[in-house]
Amino acid sequence: SVVPFCGWSLFDPTYAPLLLVTSILRMNLLRQRVLNARPSLWAYHAGCSTTSMVGAFETLPHTRNVTTTPPEYRGLHNLLLFRATGDKLAFKRQHPQWKRRGLTPIWNRHGISSTSRRTQDDDDAKKALLKSSSRCTNFPTVEDAKQLPMAYRKMDNVSLTVLSGMGQHSARREVLIRHIMAVDEVPYGEAMETFAKIREANFEGMYLLGLPFQFGAISMVVSGTICIPLVFHLGTVEWFNEIFVTADVPPEKDLETWLEVGAWSWNWMEPVLGTGTFVLMCVQYFRINMDHLGIKPYTHRLKSGRAQRLVRLFSKYDAEILMNYSETATIYMEK
Repeated sequence: SVVPFCGWSLFDPTYAPLLLVTSILRMNLLRQRVLNARPSLWAYHAGCSTTSMVGAFETLPHTRNVTTTPPEYRGLHNLLLFRATGDKLAFKRQHPQWKRRGLTPIWNRHGISSTSRRTQDDDDAKKALLKSSSRCTNFPTVEDAKQLPMAYRKMDNVSLTVLSGMGQHSARREVLIRHIMAVDEVPYGEAMETFAKIREANFEGMYLLGLPFQFGAISMVVSGTICIPLVFHLGTVEWFNEIFVTADVPPEKDLETWLEVGAWSWNWMEPVLGTGTFVLMCVQYFRINMDHLGIKPYTHRLKSGRAQRLVRLFSKYDAEILMNYSETATIYMEK
C-alpha cells in the first residue's frame, strides 16, 4: 500500500530528496545551537569545577539585584547565579533585561544559560572568570609536581594495584617485590635478591620453548626478502625457471625491463604467493576462533604452564601474584 503524505507518497522518488534536505536543515539548526551555547562551557575550559565557580562568584562584589552589580562582573553574575540557584524561572524573573535586549536564551543540557549571539556581558564574564581562576583548586601546585612519583617503586599501593589489574608488567613486578617484603618481613634490598631468584626461575628453559617463535620470525623475513628477486630479477628468475619450472623463455625484447621479467615469472609465482597468503589468512581466522571458544593457543599455554611451575617452586608466596607476574613477562629474559 502507498501512504500519502503532504501530496507525496512514501514511495514517491521526490520524497527522498525532501526528507534529506529536511534532515540537513534540522542538523544545521542543532549544530548552530550547540555552537551558540559554547560560552556556557567557560568553566570547564578554565579547569574549574561548579563548586569552585560558585565560590569564586560569591567572593565578587555583587548583590542579588543585577542592576547594582558592577559592569565588569555582570556577565559572570548572569552565568553563575543560574548555576547556583538552578531555577530557570527565578533567573528570568530576576533578570528581565534578557527580554528587553531582545536576546533569546538557549538552555543547554548543562543547565547554564547562553544566548544566540555574543554580548558584551559574555566577554566581561569571560575576563572576570579568568581573573578569578586562581581561586580554583584543580590546578596542581609546585609542591604537587615535586611529589610526582618518577618510578614504580615510589608509587603507593593503591596505584600499583590498579596498574597491576590493568596488566602493566612493571607494576606487577613491584607488587611481587612488596609482597615478598611483607611475607619475609625484610627490607627492599633483600626482597630484590629473592625476586631475582624468582625471575631466573621464571625464564628457565624458555629458550627451547621459544624456538617456534624464532623460526616463524626468521622464515617470514627470509620469504619476504627472496620473493622480490624471484619475481623481478632476470638472473634469479632464469635460474629458478631452469631448476624448478622449465618453462619456455620469451624473446629478449620481452625481458628488457624488470616489469616484463615480473610478468613472465608471475606465471608460476602467482600460485605460490597466492596460496601462501590464503593459508596465512586461514591460520589467522583459526586463531581468532580459538580465542572465541576459549581454547588457549601455544603462547597462552606456554605462559600458563610457566606460571604454574613458578607457583610450585615458590609456594610460600601468593599464587595469584606470582601467576600475574609470570603471565605478563616476555618469553625470553629482559635485559
